Amino acid sequence: MCFYLYAPKNTINVVYKSEVIVLEADGTSSIVADCLIENTSAQLIDKINIIYPNVLHFFSNISHSLLEDTHINSTYDDFCGKTVQSPDKNHSWADSFAIHLSDPHDNCKTITYQGLINNTGIDVLERDANLTNDDHNLLRDHYYTVLSYNFRKGVPQGQRRWIRLKFDDIETAKTSEHAKHQALLKLTNNLTYHYQVLGPHSVKNNFLRKLQQLSADLVNYFNGHGLIDGTSSTVFGKMRLQAHPGKMERFTHYNNIGNIITSGNFPKFYILSNKKYYTYYQWEITDGNNAAFLLDFQAKPFYLPYYLLSVAGIIIASTGLTFTITLTIFRALGYIH
Repeated sequence: MCFYLYAPKNTINVVYKSEVIVLEADGTSSIVADCLIENTSAQLIDKINIIYPNVLHFFSNISHSLLEDTHINSTYDDFCGKTVQSPDKNHSWADSFAIHLSDPHDNCKTITYQGLINNTGIDVLERDANLTNDDHNLLRDHYYTVLSYNFRKGVPQGQRRWIRLKFDDIETAKTSEHAKHQALLKLTNNLTYHYQVLGPHSVKNNFLRKLQQLSADLVNYFNGHGLIDGTSSTVFGKMRLQAHPGKMERFTHYNNIGNIITSGNFPKFYILSNKKYYTYYQWEITDGNNAAFLLDFQAKPFYLPYYLLSVAGIIIASTGLTFTITLTIFRALGYIH
């Protein structure tokens, strides 16, 4: 969870970035990530690369859902609003999308994050085509995936673009330290999953260190992208992380270290049109220019049959203990022999 974006041999600002993480009862998760990207280099940018610190089985570009009335956009319900202009007044090929947040320093003001979304076709999200299958397999064996997001219409200097990415069936969780007793823990409804989220710069630095151990060719390839000499650099601005327990019973633990803080009271709630309540937890990154942080949390799956079994076990055990104590007292008083 959390990833690094960069434009090879160019510079970008990720003006706004959010990740909504939905947890599943089998320890996997799905993630929807929104990024507002600004080209701060002199050259036209036609693609950005994404370094993801895990194996991605399924990924897709769903940027157009930003413009739709979908439950995914409920993540912005606690903002001051969002606006859509279709098409954008200055670009016939694009729609304009903006979210409005209250200014943390002045509640009477709002901060607007506005950018374009291509309405003439879907931008292409794929595994980096310049890497061989062997390269991708080697990276996968060490829990990394490298993707390319290819803009159908290049991003000129100073322009901002919205992208929304979706990653599914990610094996993000580690089981509790007593993993060898996983079946028993699951049966007694005591299994917990452990999650860690690193800041994007930490992802980049860990990735480059790993390359040194893997392949000189991979080192040369990514050095050629300017990741070492600074010709490719990314500045991160406003960042949010939002975790939904989903199929989990509850969060049993959470801890944040570095430039990250909890956002408001925990847990938070929102209501969809069908009046269903959803619980979520939200963090904000306090210093995007130095986005080094660690978010550490645990969640407990809720298995109703196993929960009922564990409750039944407690009742039976309690009943048996009560019977034994009663029997002992009656014998002591001489009522039975």
